[in-house]
Amino acid sequence: LSVTGGYGPNEMLDARNNLIDQLSEFGDIHVDDNFDGSVKITMGGLTIIDGKKSNLFVTGKDFDAYNAKYEENGAVVLKLTDGNDMVLESGSIKAYTDMINGNGAYASGKQTTDYGIKYYQSAVDEFAKQFAGLMNKLNGGDESDDRLMFTSADGSPINAGNIRISDAWLKDATMIAKIYNEKTGAYDYPVNLDGNAVNKLLLGMDDSVQIGKGDYEGSSYDFILFLNN
Repeated sequence: LSVTGGYGPNEMLDARNNLIDQLSEFGDIHVDDNFDGSVKITMGGLTIIDGKKSNLFVTGKDFDAYNAKYEENGAVVLKLTDGNDMVLESGSIKAYTDMINGNGAYASGKQTTDYGIKYYQSAVDEFAKQFAGLMNKLNGGDESDDRLMFTSADGSPINAGNIRISDAWLKDATMIAKIYNEKTGAYDYPVNLDGNAVNKLLLGMDDSVQIGKGDYEGSSYDFILFLNN
């Protein structure tokens, strides 16, 4: 990006300035004139163009290696060919990476506190865990695994990807309609089909619960509306 002696044809200067204007849409840039008529451009405080020299973003042709790096950081990290991380304060590139890396109240490492894709993934995971915990508790699952309504498919903590109906519920669909017997301390009353046991579960969804890291408190029903907003 140079004009010999700084006095090139206006058309060339206009074309260069147009390219610089386009570049400014991608991130916060600063432009300085060099003595030879070329320019030095920094983006995010790092030099990306200096005369004929350029410092490019590393896109990576080895996608397996790139994905491994993404998993390690839990976020997309922009790197230049000189090895420096690019941190932007504005522009379309920042908007795209914030959408990928934004994890709200759950942010860690190189993630951001913006409300991006990761935040909604984390929020839905947290909802699945809290919802399963609430339903299991209301159904007596805290006292006996035979009363669990939901478990995880792989034995790990429950999230949106692994939540499943428990084996106990699959084995006996009427399990949630059995009534607790205070005298025996067991759910050994005959199945009650008047809906009282199920209504207890439904009413429990109106109970106020805290979901996540302080980003929501209210009923399970309202949490769905919270995510939509």
